[in-house]
Amino acid sequence: IRLSGKVPDEDIEIRYTGLRPGEKLYEELITDGEGIVRTSHEKILVLESCDCWNGFQSRQNYANWLFGQIAELEELALMHDGRAIRRKMKEIVPEYEAWDGKSVFSSREWNERETWRGGELNQRSEGKGERERLGEGAN
Repeated sequence: IRLSGKVPDEDIEIRYTGLRPGEKLYEELITDGEGIVRTSHEKILVLESCDCWNGFQSRQNYANWLFGQIAELEELALMHDGRAIRRKMKEIVPEYEAWDGKSVFSSREWNERETWRGGELNQRSEGKGERERLGEGAN
């Protein structure tokens, strides 16, 4: 505001409304159990080096597990199962705190739309309006 030559609360009203759903006051960069080590400065912490890969013994084992979890998340997303997605996220990242907000689309709205996946148009309803709007004509 000041960089624009304006004065807060004089030229532009500032209204404090609180946090919006899902918004954070701070970001946790380090979580419990990560091997936090204190330094000589009270405000500087470092993480202890560990080759344990979350108990998977190797980077490859951990990568295989993680890619499997992501594949499961993709399947749940294709089924539009928000609750199962949140449970899976909590399973993968125990510190995850789900926000139980509303979906962008209701189930009915989603089923009436056409969606893009992998560059191909997948018809999710009997309507042709979206393809016509995109200039593909009615087939």
